[in-house]
Amino acid sequence: MKKRIHDISSHIIFNLLLLSGCTGLTTYLFVKDQLFPAFLLGIVTLFWFYRIYRLTIRNNKKVALMLDAIENHDHTIRFNENPVQHSEKEINSAINRITQNLKKAYETTLQQDKYYELILNCLHSGVVVTDDNGYVFQKNNEALRLLGLSVFTHIKQLKK
Repeated sequence: MKKRIHDISSHIIFNLLLLSGCTGLTTYLFVKDQLFPAFLLGIVTLFWFYRIYRLTIRNNKKVALMLDAIENHDHTIRFNENPVQHSEKEINSAINRITQNLKKAYETTLQQDKYYELILNCLHSGVVVTDDNGYVFQKNNEALRLLGLSVFTHIKQLKK
């Protein structure tokens, strides 16, 4: 992981140094009245700035898409790990690893919830677990039977 972060950081630093050098050289050529080379180098520098800007926007969109997918419990999102640009490969690979790790954690949590539900349903006492807002997080069949409810999602339902 540290190597991947180092590779991405090195790529960013290289591009920034290259841009700084191009900008400085363009300014130097312009001051020395060598307008044509300064103009050409300025065009190359602007193109490089645009390329980095576009890459940054694209990567930001990927991260936003991944976060939206996580929020919606969609763990099927994957990005191509063999793109043309090396820097994209690194970010795509990192996003895919994060998504896979979150998927594993989500599946483990679901299994644990099913296990706890199985244990709760073996009890002969009614058990209801709510959050701070009164939403029912877990309940067992005995609690539903004692309360005379088939669906129990919020404690406000007990007022009826």
